Amino acid sequence: MDYIEKLDLPDGLKEILRSHGLVADELSKMSGDEISSFLNIDGDIGRMVKNAVRDYVKNENEREAMVSSAEKQSSP
Repeated sequence: MDYIEKLDLPDGLKEILRSHGLVADELSKMSGDEISSFLNIDGDIGRMVKNAVRDYVKNENEREAMVSSAEKQSSP
């Protein structure tokens, strides 16, 4: 499953993101206004995308940290 499916966004907005081929890393470096300009969408919607991507990246980083910690604890 791609990261877009995991974003807390309406399906139509997810399709717009897919059609532009943006990856989470690219989006996380853009401001909400940059996203709205790039996707030609309303500024509030661009900020909503930015927040959803920020939350996704934060959750993924936390998940990776937990996995790494668990692996270190299980190593002899």
